Amino acid sequence: LGIKHDFSVNKDGGYIRTGARTPMLWNEEKNKGFSVSDDIYLPIDAETDSVEKQAKEDGSLYNAVKRLCLLKKSCLSLNADAELSVLEYGNDHIVYTRESGNEKIKVIIKTGKGEKCFDAENGDILFSNNVKKEGNAIKMQGSAFAIIKL
Repeated sequence: LGIKHDFSVNKDGGYIRTGARTPMLWNEEKNKGFSVSDDIYLPIDAETDSVEKQAKEDGSLYNAVKRLCLLKKSCLSLNADAELSVLEYGNDHIVYTRESGNEKIKVIIKTGKGEKCFDAENGDILFSNNVKKEGNAIKMQGSAFAIIKL
């Protein structure tokens, strides 16, 4: 969902971990559906949309993770035993391939600011964000990633 870690919370010796244990955001009702109580032990992340709301939004983190899970199940190259080859590594990016049987994918992850172009090898983009395909190249803006079927 993208629930934010609340670093200001420390209960019962949980220290920094406590802020990662805040209540689940189920719906848009009182306390985001976690409880009807007026006394919640840990604070509710009021800024993040609930499961109910994100499930209805195609571009939400909730639906992106669901699509990634389906992709992982359907793509042999994303299995743990697939062969991995790092093609390129820099301060702000990594490019690698994964291969299993007749299937091969290329993964490009870019961090940081600015724009950078990468070779998509005329493959089909299976999943991406902040990416624009231009012929055999893809332009990545800011932090971005692409999973490309070769």
